[in-house]
Amino acid sequence: MKLKGIRKEDSNIVHYQFEGDITIYTVNKLKKIIMDELAQSSKVELDLRNVEKFDSAGFQLLVYLNREAKNNEKEIQIVQKSMYVSKVFNLFGVNM
Repeated sequence: MKLKGIRKEDSNIVHYQFEGDITIYTVNKLKKIIMDELAQSSKVELDLRNVEKFDSAGFQLLVYLNREAKNNEKEIQIVQKSMYVSKVFNLFGVNM
């Protein structure tokens, strides 16, 4: 399955609800989307409750995006995680 995102904007916060796969095959697309949003918004919220596949490449990307956001005095917040996303975060002992 591919990655689909629904975008909503509220004030200077961008909300994305993603559905599908965040894997090595989709991380470049997701990176571009989120980096473009961070260039114009102070906060990006990610709803990952409908993510069906999530691998270490997806995890690494979210950690990278979080670091880049903080370096630029911006914020990325994961507001919901699917069980697949939670399993990988738990595997690495990270809570975002």
